Amino acid sequence: LPLNKSAISQILTDTFANNINNSTSLIAAIEHKTLGNPFFLWQFLKTLQTKSLIYFDIDNMRWNWQLHEIENIGFAENVVNLMLARFKDLPQTTKEILSWAACLGASFDLSILANLSGLSIAEIQNSLIPALKEEFIIPLPTPQHFRFFHDRMQEAAYNSVSFDEIVQKHQKIVQT
Repeated sequence: LPLNKSAISQILTDTFANNINNSTSLIAAIEHKTLGNPFFLWQFLKTLQTKSLIYFDIDNMRWNWQLHEIENIGFAENVVNLMLARFKDLPQTTKEILSWAACLGASFDLSILANLSGLSIAEIQNSLIPALKEEFIIPLPTPQHFRFFHDRMQEAAYNSVSFDEIVQKHQKIVQT
């Protein structure tokens, strides 16, 4: 179920420690951009923070935001568009490895990725650090096993490369 304005307001109040002043227009903008989708709301807030559109003003000891810029962010019709936008900011090697991982499925093993990509397991691990920090992937209890945090993140990684590249990757997977 989508979140209503009251729920979004409570989330913002909790997130920013009751330090959101005159936030009615911010709540409306966030509701409009996320359609009340809880997962999308979380990702959108992270994007706003990354782009410094919501920031803590240390001089005045309060949270501020750039409402005009938030309202002008292109309307993303679904979570995949937002994730693709964030995905594009990852280092190239990380994106390449995640696209391999997405071809393997929701969960993946580093040794298989190393075999497919031609990189060492250590290089794969180092390359995945930005994806871990951005919560694109999470570690599984089994060593060297990970999974995409959400199927939309896997979809974003999968859709980040051309159809021809996907075909080549799947052919290599089958041959391995």
